[in-house]
Amino acid sequence: MVRISLAKVLSFSIAKLLGIFQTSMWHDTGHKAEVTCVIRSPQLNCFAVGYADGSIRLWDSSTGSVISLFNGHKRAVTALAFDKFGAKLASGSQDTDLIVWDIVAEAGLFRYVQWKTTIIIILSAA
Repeated sequence: MVRISLAKVLSFSIAKLLGIFQTSMWHDTGHKAEVTCVIRSPQLNCFAVGYADGSIRLWDSSTGSVISLFNGHKRAVTALAFDKFGAKLASGSQDTDLIVWDIVAEAGLFRYVQWKTTIIIILSAA
């Protein structure tokens, strides 16, 4: 009997869904934190990737390079959502904060602090 961990199954499912089979693509040189969530932007070839260290990176999937880096969470990023234009990104975390980021200005717009529990899903971003 072969045992496959749920993490490996989920990683493969996410990679298959996104059409990406190299999970190492989402790691920047020297950055060791685990990927905790991935979402595709409405902008072509752009993905937001959340990490266990609380950071978020925007990646260009055509070049495999980081476009922007966002730091604002104290714990693992657990949820991401873009607005319909891909100009704003909302992120939730185990630190129970929700942050709305301006992608163009590369800055945080709003921080909603101390929800009662970890944010696990964001239905839409403003």
